[in-house]
Amino acid sequence: PPADGEPAPGTPEAHAALFARSTAVLNLTHIHGTESDDTKYDNGNNEPRRGFGHIAVTTPDVYASCADLEAKGVAFKKRPDEGRMKGLA
Repeated sequence: PPADGEPAPGTPEAHAALFARSTAVLNLTHIHGTESDDTKYDNGNNEPRRGFGHIAVTTPDVYASCADLEAKGVAFKKRPDEGRMKGLA
């Protein structure tokens, strides 16, 4: 259950509240239904589930943050200007 004053998870209010935060947010995505799957680990970058696994963090400037991380040796599967969803890495 949500904490007092927090919107219920999965609602439009919860989505808006998540992106309105000024503090760091770590979003972990779980693909529901995989509990009974034979797959022990799926990184979300291989077929047939390509693109579904991710870790997301908020940042004021995704382009600057990606440049900083890349300069520190972080490898990206997708840069902000690649793929269908622009402005996301």
